[in-house]
Amino acid sequence: MTLDRQKKPTPLKPLFLIALVGVLATVCPSALAGEKVSGRALFLVTPSTTIPVGSTDDDHVLRYAAERGTQMEYTGTDWLKDCSLLRTGTCDLVHGRGNCFGYQIWIAPNGDRLVAKYSGVVLPEANSDKKPPAMIMRGTWVYVKGSGIYAGVTGAGVYRGRFTSAAEYELEWSGEVEAAPKKE
Repeated sequence: MTLDRQKKPTPLKPLFLIALVGVLATVCPSALAGEKVSGRALFLVTPSTTIPVGSTDDDHVLRYAAERGTQMEYTGTDWLKDCSLLRTGTCDLVHGRGNCFGYQIWIAPNGDRLVAKYSGVVLPEANSDKKPPAMIMRGTWVYVKGSGIYAGVTGAGVYRGRFTSAAEYELEWSGEVEAAPKKE
C-alpha cells in the first residue's frame, strides 16, 4: 500500500497551546511573568582605553571602559537591593555617537554575581541648549548568568542614561526578573 500524499499537521495543536497559555495567564499570571524591577545608579567614569580607527580626521574610535557604580534607587526583589555594580563595555563611536555593548554585573555583599549583557547606542542629547550637548545612552539588557543565589535567574529589560559631567553618568534600568526555582 502506498500513500500519494503526506499527512498534514493539524492546526488544533497550536490552538490548544495558545488556549492553555491564555488560561494560565488568567488563573496564575505569576507563572508567566516575572517581577518588575527598576533602579537608578551613579557610575564614576574610570580611565578608559581609546583606540583610533582609520585616520584621526574620521573621529572614529573604539572605547573600552570598566566602571564602578552605586545604586541610588531600587525597586523590586530584595535580593538585588544591596548590590554594588560593575559595568564593562566597548563603544564604536564616530563623532561621539555609535553602538555600545558589554556587561553589567550586580555583586552581592557575599560575592554572588548576577550578569546582564547589554547593547545600545550613545548619542548627543536632542534639543539640548548645552554646548557641547550632553551625551545620552539607551538600549536593552538580558541576564545571561548568575552565581550563588543568582544561579538560574532570568530576566530582561531596557536602560537609559545620561552623562551628568565628564566624570560620571546616571543610568536608569527597568525590566522583569524571575528567580530560579528553589531546590528542595
